[in-house]
Amino acid sequence: MFATIFEEQNDYFGSLIIKDEFGNKVVNNLASPIGNVDFNILKLEEVTDLSDNVITFVIADNLTEAEWAKIRSATSSSIFVIGCTSPVQEPQADSSFICETSPELCIQTLISMMKLIGGDGLVMTDFTDIRHVLIECGQQNHVIYIESTHPEEAIERVLKQLSSKSIALDQVKGILLNIVIGEDFEFSNIHTIIEGVTAEVSETTSVIFGTTFDVNKQGQELDLNMIVSY
Repeated sequence: MFATIFEEQNDYFGSLIIKDEFGNKVVNNLASPIGNVDFNILKLEEVTDLSDNVITFVIADNLTEAEWAKIRSATSSSIFVIGCTSPVQEPQADSSFICETSPELCIQTLISMMKLIGGDGLVMTDFTDIRHVLIECGQQNHVIYIESTHPEEAIERVLKQLSSKSIALDQVKGILLNIVIGEDFEFSNIHTIIEGVTAEVSETTSVIFGTTFDVNKQGQELDLNMIVSY
């Protein structure tokens, strides 16, 4: 899907908007570009016309209604806000708010989404699927991040974190799962993880997964970044 989009864009196909120190802390830990993706990085006060965007990320630990209105009016693209909840009560069209207060988890989430969108992995993920899970499946999104060396252990840790966040499995409407692996990782273990997660949620839950590579991972070492929508 994005092959065509990349060809149509003269410079950037998306923007990364950051607010204050929280946004700076996240973006300072990013390598650019990530995977096959490049973004125009802007401070919130620099946002004007973003009509050429296909996708927009926002990193902020809070947004006022006026700030959100400024971003939303600047672009008709899909917007993914990482770090805070929506400043307005009404559902926002083509927008997703991923509530996570930890800058470290925001960094992991942003990198994970950029790599999935940029096609940097063994199992590819289409942007329409990502959009479906994060925007269409639910109004609330939370992040789960674990490290493991065994698929069964990874599943157990994921379920434990879901429980600690008081997220009822039968209320989960969508899951976006990125499995970060090394070159020697056994492909069958990917299926073990996916089957283990899907077995615990409703049959109607949309589970979208992809893999991205980390050259520092050895054997069956893995990171698992999951965004849960409900």
